[in-house]
Amino acid sequence: MLQFHDDVSDAEAVARCKYDIRWKVALDLPLDFAGFDPSSLSYFRTRLAEHQQERYAFDRLVKVGRAAASSRTG
Repeated sequence: MLQFHDDVSDAEAVARCKYDIRWKVALDLPLDFAGFDPSSLSYFRTRLAEHQQERYAFDRLVKVGRAAASSRTG
């Protein structure tokens, strides 16, 4: 979601996971997170597509967000 929102490449997304405190907080990563290989993102997208689950991450995020919002207001 962050990569899509910020319109960055896989390599830039990995760099932001390693160095951008905002991304670390949003992803609940430790400050010393070492990162990962950018090809992992491509591999992950391919696996989602193979199983017709391209919307999985988005749908899950919406579900979690709605649950959090309703727990604050309810």
